[in-house]
Amino acid sequence: MATDLRRLVEARFFKVRSEYIAAIKAHSDALAAALEAKTDDGDAEYERASVDLQRKHEAYRQATDDVRAVNSRQPS
Repeated sequence: MATDLRRLVEARFFKVRSEYIAAIKAHSDALAAALEAKTDDGDAEYERASVDLQRKHEAYRQATDDVRAVNSRQPS
């Protein structure tokens, strides 16, 4: 049962980590586009990407904390 919990938490961590990495890339692309375009549309897309990146960062931080908590309660 404890191993099942660990697997679930770790699976969620890897999913969230992948989403966070994708958000970093999207944010970078949006920044580059905004700098090239210098338009309100580019700025708006960058702002959306920034908000999404912040959400993904928080989810990644929480998933990391969850993995640490589960691992600290269970033997390896």
